Amino acid sequence: MSEATRFEQLRRAILEQARRDAQRVVEQAKAEASASLQRAAVQAEQESQRQAAALERRLASDMEQALAQAQLEAQMLWLEQREALLRRVLAGVTEQLASVAAWPNYPQLAVNLAREAVVRLGAPEVVLEADPQAQSALDAATLFALSAELDVVVTLGPALETDLGVIARTPEGHRRYDNTLAARLERLYPQLRADIYALLVGEDPQAASSTPSPTSATRNGQREMEEGS
Repeated sequence: MSEATRFEQLRRAILEQARRDAQRVVEQAKAEASASLQRAAVQAEQESQRQAAALERRLASDMEQALAQAQLEAQMLWLEQREALLRRVLAGVTEQLASVAAWPNYPQLAVNLAREAVVRLGAPEVVLEADPQAQSALDAATLFALSAELDVVVTLGPALETDLGVIARTPEGHRRYDNTLAARLERLYPQLRADIYALLVGEDPQAASSTPSPTSATRNGQREMEEGS
């Protein structure tokens, strides 16, 4: 074999090896590019899912907050409407208090109010201010009997111009106990709120049967004054 032939064979072998190496590099590059594209696609999908999940959580949170706010506003509106309704009932009952003075047993009620006021005040000397009808019931004999019964010096002061009932105070006026009908109703009101509302809306028939209505609350107040002493 001549020198030229060997040289040609070597050249071809080198070129063939170079071609195979080049083809391997290209295929490897393609494989790496494909793997990179797949990884990028997977990462893009994961990022898309992450963003979608984050958006879903945010929307759910916003909906929960909106629902909570709506429920709070509805509760506030319900409470305002309930309070307005109860206040109207209280105002209606208060307007009826003036009729109590016409009750046949109001003189005895007035004495009971005076007795309770004196006891509540807890002073050795007490001045009673009362409405004109109550003043008529608290005559000298009644005041003397109260003084002896309670071991307190009880005297009658000026008449009340507006309220019905009795106010007991110390002679100097530093302490007083308001036992007028309006004051007693205000003190009872917090205890009666739930029962009155249940009666108005018909939530509890049993409570309604035992809860004072706007027309019967005044007479129930009569019993409360009789029992309060």
